[in-house]
Amino acid sequence: MPGQAVITLPLLPGLDGRDKMSKSKNNYIALMDSPEKMFGKIMPLPDDLVIQYFRFATNIPEEVVNNYLAKLNSGLHPMELKKILAHTIVKDYHGENAADSAKSHFQRVFQEHRPAEEDHVSLKFDYSKNISLIDLCSEAIQHLSRSQLRRLIRSGAVKINGEKETDERKEFAPEKGSLLWIGKRHRFIIR
Repeated sequence: MPGQAVITLPLLPGLDGRDKMSKSKNNYIALMDSPEKMFGKIMPLPDDLVIQYFRFATNIPEEVVNNYLAKLNSGLHPMELKKILAHTIVKDYHGENAADSAKSHFQRVFQEHRPAEEDHVSLKFDYSKNISLIDLCSEAIQHLSRSQLRRLIRSGAVKINGEKETDERKEFAPEKGSLLWIGKRHRFIIR
């Protein structure tokens, strides 16, 4: 019987840093994710996994990765390396322009807290009348049920102009230009 060749490779840890990357554990980056989603999934990666992801998920030469590790050990903030990692991975799957756009989107929406101009809510009510917070959120995100929206509101995941709102029955007259944030990823400008 001829001998067998065995190749073993380390498993890539998932985005949570605990288990292997797996769709069933929802700690993965899908190859078909949009550039913005892919970039956004990489940014909260635990700091201690950044170098491992450079080694296992990119084609960056080992000497460059070792240089990044040295910079990290000498005080470089891990966020800077995560941006390089995210840009590299998005570029590999979607191209340079998409990677640049995803990086700009991340900085604008998540670091500067400025919603994109295309994120807006066209409300179907009279601006002279008050509207409850749950109705406003329901108008903004129509694919979520009211019970899901209530849970988000009660957990403090809804903000208006940066202020947390936890009472879904609170009524107010939203002003044009107000910012509505629902969770981490849904940001709207009321127009």
